[in-house]
Order: sequence, then structure tokens, then C-alpha cells
Amino acid sequence: MGLMLPSRRLLARGAPWWRRPEHLLDGVAPGLFVDVLNRRHALAGAAVPLASVLTVTAASGKTYWDGAILRTAAANEARIDWSGGAAELLLEGPATNLCPVSADFTAAAWVKSGFTASPATLSNGIGGTAFSGMPNLVLYDQTGATFFTAEIPRPAPSALTKRASYTFTTPAGCTAIRFYALRNGGSAYAYILASVTASTTYTASWFEEAGVLGGVQIEAGAVATSYIPTTGAAATRATDLCQLTAGAAAAIQGVSAAVAWRGTIPVALAGQLIVGLGDAAHSIRATNAPTSRIGLFGDTVATSPGNDVIPGAVGICAGWGTSGSRLGVNGTASTAAETNVWASTIYLGPSTGIATGQTLRLRQLVGWTLTDRPSTAAAIAQARLAA
Repeated sequence: MGLMLPSRRLLARGAPWWRRPEHLLDGVAPGLFVDVLNRRHALAGAAVPLASVLTVTAASGKTYWDGAILRTAAANEARIDWSGGAAELLLEGPATNLCPVSADFTAAAWVKSGFTASPATLSNGIGGTAFSGMPNLVLYDQTGATFFTAEIPRPAPSALTKRASYTFTTPAGCTAIRFYALRNGGSAYAYILASVTASTTYTASWFEEAGVLGGVQIEAGAVATSYIPTTGAAATRATDLCQLTAGAAAAIQGVSAAVAWRGTIPVALAGQLIVGLGDAAHSIRATNAPTSRIGLFGDTVATSPGNDVIPGAVGICAGWGTSGSRLGVNGTASTAAETNVWASTIYLGPSTGIATGQTLRLRQLVGWTLTDRPSTAAAIAQARLAA
């Protein structure tokens, strides 16, 4: 009797994506995989929709970039935002757009609001200046501070381009400004001004394509957040609250378990929660000093590899068991003696919602049920950036 070999169908099908070698931790497949980056999710050995692994409590009207289109989210919709160049779950704290007329750059609207705008003037015509025929423009200038620039794609080499200048005085409490250039309801770029001084007058100038409308967000905070529309007065966006479902939480609630968090944390805040618990006893969060580091905090012991990663892209793997806890951050690991058991409710960010000034951009969240804490090598391997 010959050997019984797998059928060609089984060989072709192979293991499900979440059981691939790069997702195993000490040989164990994840019981939870939230893969926002690749728009796929798994729980308890089966592919599931995003709603099966996490919920978002949020007011309607929040905005996010779906590719090059600025969209408005429904109430409790998970915002999958592409403004960072890839799909990310966007979670933000409360913020206020201090610009009273954010989506109308016509001179009349801005004058009514205490702002002024000069009329757009023709800068580039068909076969005209040195810019004629360029596939895109990377032009931006202003006085008083430094802006980051981004490419402005042109619809055609012969398209008209106008230069527009806007002069405004920043209101009290303003520390960050973001300019948007919108075309046909969408945009692929924005200009960001940070380290702003309140009550200072700025003049912003850029080249606009025919049919482009501008928008601006002026807010208090180190980093300008997602666009908050205003039509005559300042408007405030409420916080996001994100909680794992009971089934998803079960994958990382055991005496021995591990969780990987991969994404971007753009703002350094003392003690900001990255993965928070309902009882607040155990958490993955930034250290208080310096605010650029991440620690795994238990009842009495905290462990941190000591590498400075915030603000920036972050890969975390935290695990625990009868031997103690282990934490990997961006390829560096540390160990503590304390054991860990997580509570029945698990949140991305605080259990009360994302804090003021805080932003989390999640690409992947992975959970494993183990028999003890992960090995150092395994924690380091999973403490990687999302891919």
C-alpha cells in the first residue's frame, strides 16, 4: 500500500493566511487577527468582518480619506483612512476647528470671518510659463513658519493653474494648521503648519489648478487632526471609543497570552494608553517620562525596552505567562517578573475614549493564546511594523 498524500486541491489551497509562518509566535497561530492594512480579519480560526472583532462608538460627521476622496463617516463607523499612504483604522480624541469658514476660500466668506483672501491670479496658461507641460507641481511658500509640501497632480499638461494667497490671523489657542486642496470632491494632499503662535498673521500662497477649492483647519494641539467642516462658527469633534468584542478579547485574556499592535502613533503624550483595560490595572501605554517610550504596565511592575519610538511607526508585542511578562518594541525586547491577566473589557486607547491630543492609527492587531510568555526571539520578531 502506498503513502496517502494530500490532494492537489489541499496543496493548492494551503494554510489560511493567518496561519502563515510569519504570523506564528513560538509556533502558535493567532486566535485574533485584525488586519486593517490588508482589509481582512480572523477570529477563532475563521475569516470574519471587522465588526466581529471590534466596535467603534463615535458621532456621525467625522471625516476620513478614502484614497483621494474625503468622505464623511456615519455614526459608529470605523474610519479606514488612507491619508498616511496605507489603510489604517483612525482613532482620534476630541478636537475643535477654530476656523469659522473652513471650506470656503472666497474673499467674501473670509472677510466676514475676520480673514482676508486675495483673488486667485493666473500663473500658468496653455503653452505659457516654465511650468507648462509639467506632470505635477510641488510648489508652496508662505511667510512666518515652515510648511511641509506635497505633490499637486495636474489633470492635464495644458490645464490652467492659478496662484492664490490667503492672509489670516490665528485665533487664541491655535497651535496647528492644516491646509487642504480639494478637487472634484477629493484630495490626495494637504499642507501642515505646526508650532503656530496664536494671534500671529500668516500669508499662505500656493498654485491652484483650475477647479480646485481650498479648505483649512486651525486647531489647538501639536498635530492637526482629521478635517472638521465648519460653515460659520468653530466646530468640535467628539472622541472615538474603540473596544474589542467579547470574542476578540477572549484571545488575549488568558493567564498566558500575547498581543501585537502595529501602526502609527503621531503624537507623544505622557502615559497615553495604546491598549487599555476596563479595570485600568494592566495596559500597554507610553511611559510618563520620556513620553517617547512604550511600556507594559501591571499592578506593580512596568517593563520597557527603553527605545524612543513615539512619534512614528510602532511595532509592539506584549506577552505574559507563569514565568512573567515580556515586551518587544520595534525589534527590541525586555522582561519583567510579574505575571498578568487581562480584564474582560479591552480597548484600543483608554476605556473612556481617545484622549485629547491623542491619535492612534492602527494597521494590525494580533492576539495569541499561549502556555507561557513568548520567547525573546518571538517577541522581537512580532514587534515589527505592519506588512
